[in-house]
Amino acid sequence: MKKIHFIGAALGIGGYHHGSSDGPFAFQHSTTLQNPEYYDWANIIDERSYLLGRANKTLSQTERLDMIVNVNTQIAACVFEQITLKHRFCTIGGDHSCAIGTWSGAASAIDGDLGLIWVDAHMDAHTFDTSHTKNIHGMPVAALLGYGDKKLTHLLTEKTKLKPENLCLIGVRSFEYEEAELLKNAGVTVYTNTDIQQEGLEVLLERAHKQVTRSTSHFGFSIDLDGFDPEFAPGTGTPVACGINAPEFCRIISRWAGDSQLIGYEIAEYNPHLDKDSITEKTMTCIINAFQKEVLS
Repeated sequence: MKKIHFIGAALGIGGYHHGSSDGPFAFQHSTTLQNPEYYDWANIIDERSYLLGRANKTLSQTERLDMIVNVNTQIAACVFEQITLKHRFCTIGGDHSCAIGTWSGAASAIDGDLGLIWVDAHMDAHTFDTSHTKNIHGMPVAALLGYGDKKLTHLLTEKTKLKPENLCLIGVRSFEYEEAELLKNAGVTVYTNTDIQQEGLEVLLERAHKQVTRSTSHFGFSIDLDGFDPEFAPGTGTPVACGINAPEFCRIISRWAGDSQLIGYEIAEYNPHLDKDSITEKTMTCIINAFQKEVLS
């Protein structure tokens, strides 16, 4: 696992800001990543192949769903392949609907259960029945838990991808009642920004790690850039004030760089058109370097 194998998820139609579909292409040419011999790009899956001829057409909800399912199926297959090759992967998004593909592929590739630490300002636990916007980037947590449209919950396999006890959300500070109720009733652990202020980020990340590795064979991180304070990640479509301190986060997660149970991770909602002075790009590099600590040191 000396190299990290990037998978680009060029998705934007799952949310408001289609510029996030340019995120993987922009990061592919980043000058902030050092030691290029330790990184490669397995693939970039691009929604634009499904949007050809539709530039001036308003997509129906069904058309958007089908496109997102098609792209996520490819993402899932790519993640599955990287795990089969015993590679550690990193998905670069793209709106956070890419998580349905990333973790469906991971859950399908491993023996045993999957654990996941979900870093996000939002809960992403809506279904089409509860969502106010019908944007699918607000649904991946619900889908991975088995709630919502079967096209999303049955990606690759009908098996539920995540058990509630193996999932932990951290950094949450913007959500709707319906998704909070879903996670509460399912028994998912959620640490809000208030919890971080009261107990400390390090304590909660350590607790989350213990929880998601207790009864699983592998675990990963799904990191939405809006989980961080906008000071560290302005280049994202739905920033929320009072977020996680990115340098502190990177320092803490580096302790799991050599953990053989860490199967991979993803960084989502990067919109290069909204970035300022490459601040968000540098935060992404900080995260990647933290997970590569043993290789780069």
